[in-house]
Amino acid sequence: MKINILDITAQKLIKGSYQKELPEFYNLKNYIENSLWHLNQSVFDHVVAVYSKAENIISNKSNNIDNYLSKHLGNQTRKAIYLLSVLLHDNAKDVTLVMSETGIAGCPGHELIGATRVWDYQARFKFDSDAMEAVERIVRYH
Repeated sequence: MKINILDITAQKLIKGSYQKELPEFYNLKNYIENSLWHLNQSVFDHVVAVYSKAENIISNKSNNIDNYLSKHLGNQTRKAIYLLSVLLHDNAKDVTLVMSETGIAGCPGHELIGATRVWDYQARFKFDSDAMEAVERIVRYH
């Protein structure tokens, strides 16, 4: 099965349109962070909010990024790479969530583990190795 990242929208994610194709993504609803950056927010809700902001940035024609995002890296455009990176940027929070005695919940090291986990999505999105390496770098250093 191939998923076209350019067809995914925040609204479709909220509606559950990709539950069959991305079950581990929807599982992030079960992980709640409570920290300076995430006030009792599920990882799923956070990622969808960030994805929505990414859509707004891309759609804002006054920022002149269309030319950059239309260029290819491997078999994908930079736009596709950017969107997949946003979608997967917190994909390892399910295995890194820790809760302190004070109730603060965070996910130390999620960037490094998440960077390796992006490869689990390669076949579903049909990204070649060059495109996936870019996704891996973005997730690692987000």
